[in-house]
Amino acid sequence: MLNPTRHIGKLRSNRPNMTIKIIIAILLLLIAVFGIRSITNSVYEKEIKKSNTKLIEYKNSFLEIIKKSDKSSQTLTNLGMKLLKNNQTEWAAIVLENAANKDPNYRDAAVYTGYAFLRLAQETDELKNTGTKEQRNTETEKQYNNKAIEFLEKAIKIDPLFPRTYELLTIAYKNTGDDEKSVICYNKLKDLSKK
Repeated sequence: MLNPTRHIGKLRSNRPNMTIKIIIAILLLLIAVFGIRSITNSVYEKEIKKSNTKLIEYKNSFLEIIKKSDKSSQTLTNLGMKLLKNNQTEWAAIVLENAANKDPNYRDAAVYTGYAFLRLAQETDELKNTGTKEQRNTETEKQYNNKAIEFLEKAIKIDPLFPRTYELLTIAYKNTGDDEKSVICYNKLKDLSKK
């Protein structure tokens, strides 16, 4: 016959061993999960840094090629406009900035360069809520807006009667918080549009 007391005694003596085994299993599982996660994050971060470094190297090479190019400012401006149409705004800004610097009296190069930097500022602004920490840089957005203003002001000196320049400047000044200059540009745009 079975002795119930003996079986209950065995069960009680096994409880601490089972509890310890369960605790150890849970700890091992947690270490495995979090250990793998930190290793995965580390590998992922290293790969991102590598790709960012390669992208910077590629941009610098591209910049050198554009600077050394014997292409005219008009040809570079056309290339920049195509890049803008294909939503390659950052590359377009590089090409257009070089076109504007190559021929400081070519209005369209200056206007489209300003436009490209305005789009970069807008794209940076849109990434604030969705992008990575590096992408959410409002300082970069401010720099892009200031670059846009720089080139659009150059365009006004070249051709003070071109309405598109004032339209873009109105936006750029508004983005930087200079409402007074934004209103001045807007009023100038309205005056030019009446003619």
